[in-house]
Amino acid sequence: MVSEIKANNNPNPLVLFTLECVNCLFEEKQDWDSIKKVLADPNLVSRMKNFDVYSIKEPVEKKIKAKIAGNPEFTPEKVEVKS
Repeated sequence: MVSEIKANNNPNPLVLFTLECVNCLFEEKQDWDSIKKVLADPNLVSRMKNFDVYSIKEPVEKKIKAKIAGNPEFTPEKVEVKS
């Protein structure tokens, strides 16, 4: 799945938004090239599983909250993965 996303040069807007949020949490640039580099990291799943949410810096927390609050399309119903 990650390789499919990385290979797509025009990802679904909600997928792109989600990945921008991930990069924001990892304090990485939020452009597509930077996102693809993060997706290429063989330790990405481990990084995500072991991510300490209690260590998020206040400026990062404010940025991610504002980003999410500013996107009315980013709702659980619209992001839900359908199998």
